[in-house]
Amino acid sequence: MKSIFLLLLPAIVLCSCHTQKQEDESAHAVTLKGDIIHTLFGFGLGNCEQSSFSFLQSAFYNQYSYLHYRWFSHAWIFLEQGAIGLVLTGAFFLSIALSILKNRKKIKEVYDLAVFSFIPTCLIGLIYNCALELEVSYLIALICAFPFIARKNDK
Repeated sequence: MKSIFLLLLPAIVLCSCHTQKQEDESAHAVTLKGDIIHTLFGFGLGNCEQSSFSFLQSAFYNQYSYLHYRWFSHAWIFLEQGAIGLVLTGAFFLSIALSILKNRKKIKEVYDLAVFSFIPTCLIGLIYNCALELEVSYLIALICAFPFIARKNDK
């Protein structure tokens, strides 16, 4: 469980207004109370979601919004999709990089180099910010699709 806590440690952004009791609750909430099912699979898509309409906010968000877990993609993905979802998210970007490396001799498009250079940014962004969970992720998906679109057009 300590490893899960260390994985999510950057997501625990504690303001000066937090008390020691709130910090203890934060650590306890982030470790998922030792539940192996929630650790592996998370709470489910949308179950840690925030909305501008109060009746659409999840119970988890209402209770733990002060943790600001939505500031970091890895914390948000881990809570909603678990460790498996977090690994699969990282594997998605790595598979694109491996595909580009595999086909680098066949196709020498500028898109391949640009996307291959973009993949580390996505992996760093997974830890550093929440871009992979917001509307900007459509643009990220489009950029990652460029090499595959170029290959399809060449055939």
